[in-house]
Amino acid sequence: MDITDKKAEAIARMKQMGIFIDITKRFTENGTIFQSESSGTYSALDNRQLERVRKFEREHNALVYFVICSGGMENYLYVSNHLNEWERDRMDIDKKQMLAFVNNLSDLDCSEFGYMGFEVTSAAMPIRVW
Repeated sequence: MDITDKKAEAIARMKQMGIFIDITKRFTENGTIFQSESSGTYSALDNRQLERVRKFEREHNALVYFVICSGGMENYLYVSNHLNEWERDRMDIDKKQMLAFVNNLSDLDCSEFGYMGFEVTSAAMPIRVW
């Protein structure tokens, strides 16, 4: 799977979710990955976070397009290398749920893939709700 295809899919998902247009634009233009906090605030990833994201991307041949931080966990929203999963992923987004990789910062051995529910705040920031 080509990175260009994954990036196009990531941008489509960001638009589908209703993520703040400037964040989508910066990801589109230069690949900047942002994070949101449960308070609805956002910022670009710092270098340590970006290192963790890049490690995940290498290990799973995936493209992370956004990170939702909640309770000491980084929830990676990503596009997998499996084209046959993409349609289901988009249907899940319509249901305000998605498969994410949850990086447990207090115990990395407990990090795992799992479904999470999300909402988009009035400021167009996704936050985890379950």
